[in-house]
Amino acid sequence: MSLSHATLVTVQSAFAPDMYTQADVKRLLGVSNPVVGKLLAAPHIQTRRLLLPASPDDAGPMPEENLAQLHQKFLTAIDTFGVEAAEKALAAAKFTAADVKVVVTVTSSGLALPAMSAILMKKMGLNRKAHRSDLVGMGCNAG
Repeated sequence: MSLSHATLVTVQSAFAPDMYTQADVKRLLGVSNPVVGKLLAAPHIQTRRLLLPASPDDAGPMPEENLAQLHQKFLTAIDTFGVEAAEKALAAAKFTAADVKVVVTVTSSGLALPAMSAILMKKMGLNRKAHRSDLVGMGCNAG
């Protein structure tokens, strides 16, 4: 498959339902370090959409999660939010799965093997020969 001419047709996203303020994050994480507290108090970020094991209203601290739990949560999020964003992208572009030539995924955290793009391509029935790129850890910068 040649990409002599590629056009960005749509960018779509999907987010966790729970919204946390920076104060919520500080409380739930039990942050006592003044430097981290100052970073969380910076005005450029007001809220975050996160998949935490505690609701924004919990008193905190939130329960700890081990690496296996975090990895499973990431894979579940691909099935939920990754598919949602991909379906929105197909609808916005008025494309079928066969029309897709390039897949780019962006995440703020988590690492899946196979990669998130490969998981979504298989789940969505996208062309196996489509070019793909995963921007891991770049969600805040690249999203």
